Amino acid sequence: MLWRFLGSVRLTLAALLSLAAFAAVGTLPGERGLVADAYHHPVFTGLLLLLGVNVAICTTQRLSARRRATAGRVLSCRGFADAGLHLSVIVILCSGVLKGFGEVVLTQNILVGGATQTAYDWRARADAPLGFTLAVGDYVEEPYPARARIGISRRDTGEQLFVAEVREGGAAVRLGPGLELSMTGFEQREKAVLLEAGGSGSARAGIVLRTSGDEGREAACGPYLLTVLAYWSQPRTVRCLLSIREAGGAVREEWLAPNGRMSHGDLRFSLTAWGRDQEGRPFVGIQMVRNPGAPLFWAGCVLLAIAVPACLACRRPAPGASPVTPSS
Repeated sequence: MLWRFLGSVRLTLAALLSLAAFAAVGTLPGERGLVADAYHHPVFTGLLLLLGVNVAICTTQRLSARRRATAGRVLSCRGFADAGLHLSVIVILCSGVLKGFGEVVLTQNILVGGATQTAYDWRARADAPLGFTLAVGDYVEEPYPARARIGISRRDTGEQLFVAEVREGGAAVRLGPGLELSMTGFEQREKAVLLEAGGSGSARAGIVLRTSGDEGREAACGPYLLTVLAYWSQPRTVRCLLSIREAGGAVREEWLAPNGRMSHGDLRFSLTAWGRDQEGRPFVGIQMVRNPGAPLFWAGCVLLAIAVPACLACRRPAPGASPVTPSS
């Protein structure tokens, strides 16, 4: 009776519904104190293990029934495809169990030019030693072309005449007699809009308009007064030069971007945050993950991708053969 229960479809449905319910409860903000880190919780890992046992026993029962029903034809295309399909699910579930018991997630914010030998372990809720020195040598931020909204008013009366939107590197905007305006750049550190203003065919004057503070937000250009009203500047990509040092020397040094990956031993590094601290110093956030179940997961996915089309190709029974319907 225990063997039948462990290989029953009822247990499969119960395990799947329990996994979904536990994962859903773990995502609720009000329940974070009760089920913190749901995907690494022993209950979630135990349900994965139970589902894996269920699939394994169900596979054994199915293959045994097929062998009895096809006496003398133990090896067949459909049998191999069916076994591969079930095995791929078991391997993926095993990878989830290994991840639940053995995955380690570490994070650390590091100042550009600084280094650390520890990182925050989210499972232990405490700093943990890395066993090496992690340093950030450089940081590069590549923004999208900036845009700015510039107000043009009369210098003598203050009467507002135009509101123009200019784009970094874009075409010059003609606003009035003797005034063409173009945006040549944007200073990220100083938050300043760099403009060129002047008439067509005449020399253009460089103008710098600051976007923060009261001083430098306005500049005179002939009879006009230019004022920066708003600006848009978003990073397109960022990169940091990450260095791993052991025994006093660098053993690995690479540029790391948000979508990039860097490995050292069984740790995978990724760039997850960047910005400036309260003192204006640039920093980057590095995440380090150790997942012992990752190789099994990808092996199971490859096996599943092979087994599914094989099952579809072997569905049609051979001519003259009676259909087989195994139990469970």
